[in-house]
Amino acid sequence: MFNSISYMLNNPAAELEQDFTHIRKYYDVEIKVDLKPDGSKIPVTDANKLEYVELLLQDKYFGGRKKEMEELRRGFFSIVPEKCVRILTPNELLDRISGVDTFNGTS
Repeated sequence: MFNSISYMLNNPAAELEQDFTHIRKYYDVEIKVDLKPDGSKIPVTDANKLEYVELLLQDKYFGGRKKEMEELRRGFFSIVPEKCVRILTPNELLDRISGVDTFNGTS
């Protein structure tokens, strides 16, 4: 993936003949997905190829899992208030969720 994105960013977009779509693979099934509304009608140009790469990466890493990630987030915030997540460091949050191994009586 790195090589194809590097090639796209370092070469004229006209050579690519690409639109704002991506092929998502689910096991043996391939599905063409618009990366933005009417993506199949929007050609990738030198002016918008960075936007294409950003949308492609978002789709690659989160697109097929968007619903699952939102459910995980909703479940997490039903246990831990969102405002607490913003004020605690990751280690403090971990201590509060899973507890600490030792107790010294002074904390």
